[in-house]
Amino acid sequence: MARISPYAFFQELDNNGNPLSGGKLYTYEAGTTTPKPTYTDSSGVTENDNPITLDSNGRADVWLESGAYKFVLKDLNDVLVKEVDNVAGESTNQLGSSIVELSSNTAISSSYLFNYIDCTESIALTLLSASVAEEGFTFIVKNSSNGTVIIDPDGSETIDGELTLTLNPSDWSIVFCDGVSWKTLTKSNVVNNLSATAPPTTSDDNTQGYSISSRWLDVTNDEAYVCLDASTGAAVWLETTLTSDDLGAAAVKGVDTDFTSPTDDSLPTTLAVQNKITSIYSLDTEVLTTTGTQFDFSIPANAKKIIVMMNDMGLDGTADNALIQIGDSGGVETTGYNSNSYDPSGTGTNISSVNGFAIANLSAARTATGAMVLDKKNGSNEWVSTHTAFRSDRTISGAGVKALSDEITTLRITRSGTASFDSGSVNIAVEVSE
Repeated sequence: MARISPYAFFQELDNNGNPLSGGKLYTYEAGTTTPKPTYTDSSGVTENDNPITLDSNGRADVWLESGAYKFVLKDLNDVLVKEVDNVAGESTNQLGSSIVELSSNTAISSSYLFNYIDCTESIALTLLSASVAEEGFTFIVKNSSNGTVIIDPDGSETIDGELTLTLNPSDWSIVFCDGVSWKTLTKSNVVNNLSATAPPTTSDDNTQGYSISSRWLDVTNDEAYVCLDASTGAAVWLETTLTSDDLGAAAVKGVDTDFTSPTDDSLPTTLAVQNKITSIYSLDTEVLTTTGTQFDFSIPANAKKIIVMMNDMGLDGTADNALIQIGDSGGVETTGYNSNSYDPSGTGTNISSVNGFAIANLSAARTATGAMVLDKKNGSNEWVSTHTAFRSDRTISGAGVKALSDEITTLRITRSGTASFDSGSVNIAVEVSE
């Protein structure tokens, strides 16, 4: 399919206003002297000669393909009449309307303007100079391969401030030029495996589509993992499951199992245990979050770590944010937090809150399963939080900090808006210092 040139009836005049009979129209790639074809009609099948010779009325049938053109018009004697660069070709004003599949390393030229580039193999795309592309040059790249796609600007030019951009499997990016460098709007799709039958290995890496924060559920062994590093052949996965065995192990953490047998006959003949327990975990009673707007847990003295465990926890109505709030003897505090929760839906959303540790965008269709961990900084009543939870097919994560004036006594699960809880359950485990 071709589009008509900028004028529906292409006609050129000489400098005296007369039809440019026998004039010659040369067509090139924008900004170059590389010939670029035009066509005799909208089918885009039959090419015009290059140059195109105008008839006695200075007219010609000129249909353009995709990409930008440079027009050079000369008279019958090859004397330059005028030159126009960056003439828009077919559909060049519709981002992604022309689809191109690439399977080998490719130099991006002006012909890729506004194209949708589908990379079916692990390849490198070398960009044209930003000064040649000029401000507004835009295209879309999708990595449909199992490897990486590297986008490499010209020379020392940068893309988002870096020398190269790497797209992992399933990632896509809108790449555009500001006339000096390259910018992107990139969507990284977090790939999860929620029905695995074995633990992940170092080979479950970026070549398989996994990235940092990918989730892995081993349904055979009832274990959960999160990816900390997806480097090829060296992936690192952290087990995040908190089982009853883990709690039992934590309860006796730090016990010295050396036993001392008494030598004095006057002492009892039993063995003495040198108990060096430094901390224990206590598991609270699970609370259903199928109704209500807030749930309070009492925190024992000397708490230094709190794990909030959510299972399918959701809110009714439109998307609302869950909040975790803490308090001391003065009550639960609803201000003074510095927290953020990232939701990768669409182009990605950062939810910030000063009213609690936020967990982004929950609803009846967007329930959260995961954990928030609150750690007390040594020698203070300041608490820092991190959280990771999977919601449908995506993972939300974030962090925050909040200082109390006294020792923590209460933890509250609530919401930032007016929604009510309508599904799931929540519980906490508290680590207490000796």
